[in-house]
Amino acid sequence: MKNEVQGQRVIEFDQCSVDGNVIPFVESLHPADASTRNNQLGSQPGLILDVGCGDLPRGNVNVDRFVKRSIHRSSDLNPKKIPNFILADSRYLPFRNACFRKVVSYQTIEHVPTPELMLYEMVRVSTRRVLVVCPHRLKFNIHALGYKGHINKFGNQWFKKMFEMLHCRLIRNDVRSGLLGIPEDIVVKAEKL
Repeated sequence: MKNEVQGQRVIEFDQCSVDGNVIPFVESLHPADASTRNNQLGSQPGLILDVGCGDLPRGNVNVDRFVKRSIHRSSDLNPKKIPNFILADSRYLPFRNACFRKVVSYQTIEHVPTPELMLYEMVRVSTRRVLVVCPHRLKFNIHALGYKGHINKFGNQWFKKMFEMLHCRLIRNDVRSGLLGIPEDIVVKAEKL
């Protein structure tokens, strides 16, 4: 089911997985439309997919699993305000292989029950690069006491191992530190071999 709302296309994954609306929709996007708010992967033209976009989409195609308030979000998401929003699970992306030049995910993988499957899907739909930003495991231990939304903790070695298994070369695998030198986030950028 496709909807046109204020010039934005909203696709509901439950319908498009049955009748195949997602593939023509993605193919209808012109590569020249590839503008993002925070393009950390470079300025090459092409489609950019943001997996787990929330209310700060960074892609010209944006996917999220939840629209309503949940343990992962403090308020409802308005998909009508997100360019080319698709309601879908990050572990089962409804796209052909290698149809996005870049795939990004910010502060999402720590919420996913099977993060290996999410990474696999991100690599599968990318033609070239994948960027993941998530909380460092030490930040999780210190700042997330009592918060049930983060179900995974990551260190740099986990990403190194996973991207090697997915036949990707790491371009960046850094830890950003916050106040007092406490690790805040892991920033991982990988390129398909």
